[in-house]
Amino acid sequence: MTIDNQTVAAGEKRRLSFPLYETVTGLRSTPVTVCRGRADGPTMLVLAGCHPGEYNGMVAAIRFANRLDPATVRGTVIVVHAQNLPGLDARSGHLSPIDGVNMGRAFPVPGEAAEGAGNVSHLADSPTHRAARRIFESFVPVSDYVVDLHGGEYFETLPPNVEYLLTGNAAVDDATRAFAATFGIELLWEVPNGSIPEMPTYPGRGSIALEAGYLGKPGVFFEVGGEGKIEWPFVDLTVAGLERSMRAVGIIDGEVEPVACRTLVGGHVLFAGRGGFCDYQVAPGQEVAAGERLGNIFDFTGEVVEEFTAPSRAVLTNVGTKGAVNPGDMLFVMGNVVA
Repeated sequence: MTIDNQTVAAGEKRRLSFPLYETVTGLRSTPVTVCRGRADGPTMLVLAGCHPGEYNGMVAAIRFANRLDPATVRGTVIVVHAQNLPGLDARSGHLSPIDGVNMGRAFPVPGEAAEGAGNVSHLADSPTHRAARRIFESFVPVSDYVVDLHGGEYFETLPPNVEYLLTGNAAVDDATRAFAATFGIELLWEVPNGSIPEMPTYPGRGSIALEAGYLGKPGVFFEVGGEGKIEWPFVDLTVAGLERSMRAVGIIDGEVEPVACRTLVGGHVLFAGRGGFCDYQVAPGQEVAAGERLGNIFDFTGEVVEEFTAPSRAVLTNVGTKGAVNPGDMLFVMGNVVA
């Protein structure tokens, strides 16, 4: 396998420097670990740091890559350690400080220009778009499975879950569902386009997992934790999940113990309508009944100015953690319980 003129031979593991984009100060590169077994087998692509404040995934990628052994691997494992370098440098949230783009929506969509991708409107490839294109075009076509490691932003925390999106191709979507279940994570979240009323265009196009699906490659988001923390139990859970998935798809040997998964479908996202202090009365991963109280916002007098209840029977997949909130802040995300 040759990546950007750097060759990794069968039976070899190498750490590569992979150029992503150029700025006024020069070319910026990210570390990529490639582990090739001597025997043929599937290729799994693992990525971290698309949203650069989600550190559990990046730290898990380090541990996971360090544990890879070409003597036990069939096929190839590729680990892209950090996708959003400007955000990682600046310790920013999901928007890159260099061009204001959300990398999670900046991966190339066939037939679409950069305009409308990410959070900016123009026809040029800014650094985030260029990095996303380099990663996608270099690694996704040669991969059989794609795992994008994510978690909560600085203002929220998530229970362990595997989220996946749908292409409308039944065979690919069924393969993606099956792949999502290989990590041993009990909570799965299927998010068809338009299935969240408060965000009617979500998820839309441009995420690496979904665009991989349109190429026929099952892709998922592995989600844990948040608040800009390194949470070692979640790091260990991520590494264990990745290794379990490798066993399930035949990259490494080993038994795969059955895990009963629960799949949520679609859901709701509740935003602050008022400014004030937020009292969150539920926890990530908690199941709530339709109409059950989630929390409230109160003002400087202590008066409650806004209350939140669950629109449906659901499981909390994201819960905010900011004590002070402004109108428009995302507070509660939940997936619908369907069975």
